[in-house]
Amino acid sequence: MTCLNWLHWQRVCLALAISCWWSQAFESCSLGSGACNEHEVENLEDRQVTDLEVTLLQTSPSRLLEVRKVQPPKDTKDNATLKEEFVWSQVTNAVHIDNIKEMIDTGDVKESLVAELRQLEKECPDAEEIKNQIGDLWTDVQESVQADAIQEKMEVQLKMIENVKEKLQQDAEASAVRLKGLQKDYEVATKDFSKDQLKRLFDIVQIREEMSSVKQAMEAENLGALDMQNSQDKYQKDEEKWMELTKDMNDRQLQQVFKAVTIHKTLDAVEHTLTKEHQEELLKSQTMSAHTQYDKLNEEYSRFTANLNPKSVEKECTKILDKAMKDLPGLQEREDAYLREKR
Repeated sequence: MTCLNWLHWQRVCLALAISCWWSQAFESCSLGSGACNEHEVENLEDRQVTDLEVTLLQTSPSRLLEVRKVQPPKDTKDNATLKEEFVWSQVTNAVHIDNIKEMIDTGDVKESLVAELRQLEKECPDAEEIKNQIGDLWTDVQESVQADAIQEKMEVQLKMIENVKEKLQQDAEASAVRLKGLQKDYEVATKDFSKDQLKRLFDIVQIREEMSSVKQAMEAENLGALDMQNSQDKYQKDEEKWMELTKDMNDRQLQQVFKAVTIHKTLDAVEHTLTKEHQEELLKSQTMSAHTQYDKLNEEYSRFTANLNPKSVEKECTKILDKAMKDLPGLQEREDAYLREKR
């Protein structure tokens, strides 16, 4: 890039950046405690432009375009909710750590378990102290964590059911489009037939199929004399019916008969798939397993929560660990980092 081009590029990007800054400044003025002072805006503009000029001289063109990038929205939950989420995630990890250690102590030393334990201990290094702080509430905490796990499995089953519903809806919409196309194809295929001829189309195809079947039987080498005679008589009668049914049709119409009937059969089949009864049966058959699993999980969840309110346990844990934060500086630091990330 030549020097002149580079200077031109700087000016363009500077203009874009100032435009972005002005929109942000205006928004701040509009949403702030009052109208912006004109002198303050001018000072801000001068300072912002100076900073941008320095930045432009040190930054590549591709990097400059990042000025216009929009930051992703932050979590809109309040501080109390975010704290509860963080604390409960740490408590849940502490329970998992405790469970895995018990499994390992009983001799179930699997490589995957050890790897999971190490990862959890990185995420929750204060697990043992968290358990000590919770004290007598630990049993309720363990059951609440189990209840949460069951609830997550229930949500998975519900999601599967919703996915099936969405898929069936999409298939139904596609079938409806296909149905319209088949109806047009049938109209085209039958445009040269009279109403009386249309009534005979399926009979014509049926007779032709019977004739073909009888002919194949007659050509079989193991057919006895009596069976051969019966087949010949049957073929002759079918042929007479064929002549009667097609007597007022030309060759072009006869070719269209089979095409029209094939289209109509397909049309009927597609139309059937769109009936309410068929759709309900499909939904029932494809979600039966998920419904059964969900019902079992729901019963299990009800047993866990019969004398236990997981949300109350969660709030109680938050209170306990909030008071213990001064004794758990690592936990406090991780909570602060979590809140900064979510804000």
